[in-house]
This record gives sequence, structure tokens and C-alpha cells, in this order.
Amino acid sequence: MAELILKIGTTKPDPAYQDGDILCAFNACKIHCCHGEMLCHVKDSPKINGRHRVQNHLSFLAWMPNMREYKFERTAEQKVKRTNLITRVVDELTDIPNGNGESLDVDMFIRRRIKNPRHAIFGTYGKEIWFGGRTRMEMADVTALWVAIEANSRHRKVDHSQWPLTRREKQMFLALPVDDFDNSVRVDLESSVYDRTNPDKPILLKKRKHHVADWKGLMPLGGRSVEEVEDEKQEIDLRTERALKRADLVTTKG
Repeated sequence: MAELILKIGTTKPDPAYQDGDILCAFNACKIHCCHGEMLCHVKDSPKINGRHRVQNHLSFLAWMPNMREYKFERTAEQKVKRTNLITRVVDELTDIPNGNGESLDVDMFIRRRIKNPRHAIFGTYGKEIWFGGRTRMEMADVTALWVAIEANSRHRKVDHSQWPLTRREKQMFLALPVDDFDNSVRVDLESSVYDRTNPDKPILLKKRKHHVADWKGLMPLGGRSVEEVEDEKQEIDLRTERALKRADLVTTKG
């Protein structure tokens, strides 16, 4: 299931957010990725003697190998084995530039990184391991992430299926449960409208291109009235209700 987070009430004319605008669109991929990242955050990974991080934490066992692009393993003072975790291509980096002009002063790199209290250098001295490159965000990556989380902890994916809204966010906005959608749709649902007559200076016309214009017509969904939803002192959460059909709700502004 996915969620649409709506703006309730209009305070200013366009290009400010309007009543019913889709502020955020969270699909299952985004929701499970968010929870996975929080459960696996490297800041919670213990350090050995206050320096290198242990390898038996979810950050190393689940998040890094499934969500990052590269894995780096130090094999000598100035040598690193680099594995592309997507293509599985393996190469080597040293302090001497390779054919692509890439080089790495391994010892200096690690010494600098470890000074940062939130560093992500795992292993032991001389056998350090770290990860880098882009963060992968596709459903296949998030699925593999949760397979690893469930294999190495008591956390279960089924218990992490809602976006972690704060109490204040539940008072200010309306979260609607809808059928799932892919990442390209998610990006489009959160897009704005611009006048691009001058491509060098686009003008923002509308904060959101899509909205749920008739969200009031859905009430009393979950037994809630329109007045309760509009009351900023009321904490409203309708995400335990059945998923609504997004195609029947969302319209594109003219």
C-alpha cells in the first residue's frame, strides 16, 4: 500500500500550496526504504576501541551491501579492491592513477574518515571495508534489503508499512491510503508546474501539478468529518482504512 500526503486548507494563492495538493507521494518502495535506513543507520553501529565499526550490525549486513553501488576492501597499505555491487565487476585502486585516471591515497583516506564520529569504515586496521557510490532505490534493492534485515534481526517488513509521520504532521496534513505505484509515478505526483518560456529562468506557477480536489467528498472516511480534518488540533490518521484507488482520486490541475 502507498500513501498520499495532502495539504489541508489554502492560505495563499498560487504558487503557494493549495487545499488538496499532494505534498508527498510515498509508495511501498519509499516507505520500506525509509524504515530500513533508520533501522540500519551507521551511527548505531558500535566501534572497536572507538575506531573501526563492527561488521555484525545491520548497517554492514543489510543496508550497505544492498543499497550502495560500490564495496571497497583494503588489501594492502595503498591498495583497495573495488567491487561494483550492481555489475559485479571488480578492479583495483592504488595511489597511482589507473587507465581512467582514478587513484586513491588509501591510508590518508581512511585516517581522515575515521576522524568523523559518523564514519562508515568497518573492519580492522589494514583490512578496512567501506561502501560508496550512489544509493540504489529500486524495489528489487529494497526487497533484498529487507530479506537481509529479517535474516539478521527480529524486525519484520510487514510491521514497517506506513510512513513515519509525526504527531504534528498528522494534525497539519491528511494521509490517504492508496494502491501502490512505481517510482516514476511518485516523482510525477510530487512535481510542480513551471512556465519554461525562458529556459534559463523558469517561473514557478503551481507548487503541485496534481491534487485530490474532492478530498472532502471522501468523508466520513474512518468516521472522521471534514471539520475534524480541518481542525489543526485534531490528530487524524486514516491509513488503517482500505486502500483507495489513486486513479479515481488524483486529478491534474488545468
